[in-house]
Amino acid sequence: MILVTGATGNVGGLLCRELTERSCVFFRGVSKPTLSNDRRLNFLDPSTFDAALFGIDRVFLVRPPALAKPEKDMRPFLEACQQKGIKQVVFLSLQGAARNPWTPHAKIEAIIRELDLPYTFLQPSFFMQNLTQQHAQDIREHDELFMPAGRGATNFIDARDIALAAAVVLTEPGHEDRSYELTGSQAYRYDEVAALLSQVLGRTIVYSQPGLLRYLWRTWRQGNPLGYALVTGVIYSVARLGKADGYSDALPTLIQRSPISLTRFIEEHRAQWV
Repeated sequence: MILVTGATGNVGGLLCRELTERSCVFFRGVSKPTLSNDRRLNFLDPSTFDAALFGIDRVFLVRPPALAKPEKDMRPFLEACQQKGIKQVVFLSLQGAARNPWTPHAKIEAIIRELDLPYTFLQPSFFMQNLTQQHAQDIREHDELFMPAGRGATNFIDARDIALAAAVVLTEPGHEDRSYELTGSQAYRYDEVAALLSQVLGRTIVYSQPGLLRYLWRTWRQGNPLGYALVTGVIYSVARLGKADGYSDALPTLIQRSPISLTRFIEEHRAQWV
């Protein structure tokens, strides 16, 4: 049986759909259970671990954005996974995590390896869904993309493709102790993304190039946790340095089709920005 954490989020919710289509037995690890296959799970409350992990042999692990201290926030749950003999932890990590050891994702990967848990690390590039969520208000109300990525290019991936890849590695054999860098088929500078948005929306979208401090301040003022602002600031800084444009063929190999393109994503989600 599979435990899906982050089940109410982008990838976790889509993964639940994929597992349902495959008639897989799975439970959602959530803070407030509402469905019959929900189990209460709070990473900061070890008393929830035993019941959440009962009968589970595979875990899809997503780090909540607000939890930025893996040793304190995530290690206790991973130690519980070790004690329960979990056969596979599929961790939703980050592209380039090994090259950025200061990120929470890299630290969680290190803990998982240290505990000798069988793992599969999914290391996706930048989510297209960030354009319809984190940046939607700026696009919709200010005709602006606001991120400190400079002129660096970014490879974008659709969360639907990540969820499909996660379903594959959870339900098919041979993916233990493997890391998969998951990317789309093409990288774009943010001025190019703004041009694609402008073309589809029929109005001019401008790419601002704020400094990191200005980005952190505005993101925090919008009500996001400081930890979230810092992590996303690091991600955009990686793009600014030209290290977010990498391509890998792991995704099409896993899902047996081409990745969803950014142009298709923008066309399908046009209503989010009007």
